[in-house]
Amino acid sequence: MKKSILSIILAGALSVTLFSACSLPKSEKPDKTEETQEEAEPAEEEPAEEEQAAEPEEASSRPQAVVVNYYDYVATPESYQMLESMSCDTLHLAKECSSAFPQLDATLEKAAAEVEAEMKKEMEANNALETYKDTPEMFEDTTWTSERSLKVLRSDEKVLCARSGFYSYMGGAHGIYGTYGENYDVATGEKITSKVAFKDSDKLYELLKNKLHSEYADLESEFEQFNADEGLRSYVDGEAELQFTLDPVCVTFYFQPYDFATYAAGAQDLTFTYDELSGIIDEKYVPDKEEPFITPGGTFDLDGDGNLDSVYAYVSHEDGNDYEGIIKISVNAGKEEYKLSQYTTGDEVTLYYVNTAGGKNYVFVRGSVENDYSFMTICDIEGGKLTEKDTLWYKPWVSLWVEEEDFYEYAGYALTDPEAMPLAEHMDFMATYSGRKTYHMNDDGTLTSDDKYFMVSGNITLHTKAEVTADEVDEEGNVTKKDVGVPVGSDLILYRTNGSFSLEGDAIVDAWLNNEGGQLLRFHFTQEYPHEVNGVPEEDLFEMLYYAG
Repeated sequence: MKKSILSIILAGALSVTLFSACSLPKSEKPDKTEETQEEAEPAEEEPAEEEQAAEPEEASSRPQAVVVNYYDYVATPESYQMLESMSCDTLHLAKECSSAFPQLDATLEKAAAEVEAEMKKEMEANNALETYKDTPEMFEDTTWTSERSLKVLRSDEKVLCARSGFYSYMGGAHGIYGTYGENYDVATGEKITSKVAFKDSDKLYELLKNKLHSEYADLESEFEQFNADEGLRSYVDGEAELQFTLDPVCVTFYFQPYDFATYAAGAQDLTFTYDELSGIIDEKYVPDKEEPFITPGGTFDLDGDGNLDSVYAYVSHEDGNDYEGIIKISVNAGKEEYKLSQYTTGDEVTLYYVNTAGGKNYVFVRGSVENDYSFMTICDIEGGKLTEKDTLWYKPWVSLWVEEEDFYEYAGYALTDPEAMPLAEHMDFMATYSGRKTYHMNDDGTLTSDDKYFMVSGNITLHTKAEVTADEVDEEGNVTKKDVGVPVGSDLILYRTNGSFSLEGDAIVDAWLNNEGGQLLRFHFTQEYPHEVNGVPEEDLFEMLYYAG
């Protein structure tokens, strides 16, 4: 976990506070004369009444969730053989949102600290290095592993919901795994337990029991052996913690291996629509039908017949091509299958179900190709069929979360609101970085942004070794002074750009001179190689260039 300049540039931290990514309620938003996602200072000379009038009449109070990963490992000091690895995802609010939802933020921070501390404690207790000294043969063909993964399923004015998965392998015939739900009341910040969410335990028990026996009829003999009905009752009555998620489409209950059957039988999940739970679930946790959403995973009504369909994306390697994977979307365990035209070089893809403000439905599939390029393929849903519409080269924001000596944690922004999607493009203008904007999805499946510029992620500083001139600009991009001299030995901190893959002509890059918030200078960067910056070859202008690849 040594410090990597390149990884910091690519993953990067937010160089500015982007309030709109959080969709703060009107009373919490900073005063601005325009509703953009730029980091624009309030125009103090404007009357407060005019600034308030420029705000939208209705503003969402959705929290912006992020997932932070902590990673650690144990290796032998001589040969650096990996003995044990630990990966832990935790749920947080984006830092620009924490003050808007103080109770929720405090709850999440406490829960995350407890989970991370527990996994660290277990890793210390395992003492893999001492075990290796006594029985090195135990690690000849295996590595001990503990993983906690997490996906944010819902974030609206009512509920923040995530699904976490745990896997642990410490030798033996197989590992252990489980799926858990994290549901939080956005208004109070409190965790939503089954006792809080479901009002009629008897009706809930009957609903769960009937579906358990109907959907897993082949396990009846094992259910009898494990006293499944009695075990289910203990969950519903609160003797054991009932695991569930409240996503925008449905409610899913999770039961782990060995709960009702043998390990070989796997885990049992039971999914219900909110209509099926009417009279059982507290209505305040039922999502508003008009509320747009994005949710990862694939349980939704694809063909509009009122029944939930299982839709998931996976990677298939054909004709011996292990490099370029074909992305396939399977519907209801392969009853229908679609193949996308965009290949991926990764082994994993993520499928999202999207419902726009106008009630249109789409599917996103996220993947990646070489050199850190990420893409989103948009598929239309019409008549219960998927039709590939477009591929965009976007990825969600990633921000530096914790920075310590030789150690970093990064926060990945969750996509939950089609009206405020924190997306970034790969940029190569004066350096390699992610250019960030906040987008909203239109009913026709296109994505647009009200932002004027892409904000540069990360604290990328270029040091000049030759003289150059630039124009001074203000936060709105207006030129306030022309031909400002930039002395040799100056630091230029990259701030924003108009560049993108679709840009025609030269790119504009604005940079702070020597310190953020000081003098803002504008440079013109030619796309043709060799690149020039305001008429000076970039290799002659800067001491070091931070490009990937």
